[in-house]
Amino acid sequence: MKKMTLVAIIALSLFAGTLTAEAQFLKKLGDALDKAANALGKKSDDALGRQLGKTISIGSMTMAAYGDNPGVGFNFGRCYRQGDKVVLTFQYPNQGNRDVENVWIRNYDDDATTVAGRDGRQYQIVGIALGERESSEGVTVTVPRGGAADGSLVISGVPESETVLGRVVFRSTGQYPMDAVLHRYAFVLDNVTIEPQAQAATAADAAMPAGGWKLTAAGVGPVKIGASVSSLPASVAGLYSRARIDGGSIYFELDGADVMYAETSGGRITGLQVSGRNVGLEVGNRTFRVGDDADALKAQPGVGGNSYDDDAEYRGVRVAGHDGEIQTFAVGKL
Repeated sequence: MKKMTLVAIIALSLFAGTLTAEAQFLKKLGDALDKAANALGKKSDDALGRQLGKTISIGSMTMAAYGDNPGVGFNFGRCYRQGDKVVLTFQYPNQGNRDVENVWIRNYDDDATTVAGRDGRQYQIVGIALGERESSEGVTVTVPRGGAADGSLVISGVPESETVLGRVVFRSTGQYPMDAVLHRYAFVLDNVTIEPQAQAATAADAAMPAGGWKLTAAGVGPVKIGASVSSLPASVAGLYSRARIDGGSIYFELDGADVMYAETSGGRITGLQVSGRNVGLEVGNRTFRVGDDADALKAQPGVGGNSYDDDAEYRGVRVAGHDGEIQTFAVGKL
């Protein structure tokens, strides 16, 4: 029994020695591969996968890509304050030779895009836009070959004293047409500078006219179709006292009530609706406001509309009415 035990011990020792030698060999091989990968700028991240390409620096900000990317690139736009939110704009260009489908960006589950401060504190993403789609939770689009999808994140909870986002991780998916494999990849931004709240585009835009604010097909004051959201002042006398961003929408308040509503895409205003009496529509020598007589407006020269409802149109401004009263004015795409 003692002899068998001794043989067993010797065999076990030899087997253990073999494993140790193999483990040492694998460790040396792994170290060599890591050194080679690091030399190419391809470090491994357990949560994101292997790095794709090299880390890029823009000022103090760095950008890197990880994972299994089917051909979607990343272009940084801007990061700026808008009211009590922070907006980050970007672009996903298709760098391959095929369409990329099911390109997801969302703020929930394992593939959630995340934003954190320099202290690691997580901030809430309350709006996501990509291509022509916008949501408070997530969107999915197809990025066509040779095309690109403009996008933006609206972030809440960032203290006014904070001037830098510590880390932004865009976790996305994508696949080629008829491809059963759903690829996962991530773009990581570190030390993203937050631009301060923008002031009015021009003094003239922010100065209320003698006859009050008037809406045209271009918009009203600094709230113009095509204007950058970052160019809007925090408040404009008589027009709005506060601008609340919710996803791809902006709600303008005056005296505690919502008076205007705007839709945005890619950080720019695409449509505007007026529901307050602080903004009028000038037709000839008369100014019409929400709550005024819709029939009187439709009787003015140059005003178009149907005989069977209270809706109308004048020089690119759409009028919605009900029960003989003007309810809203609208311009652009809503």
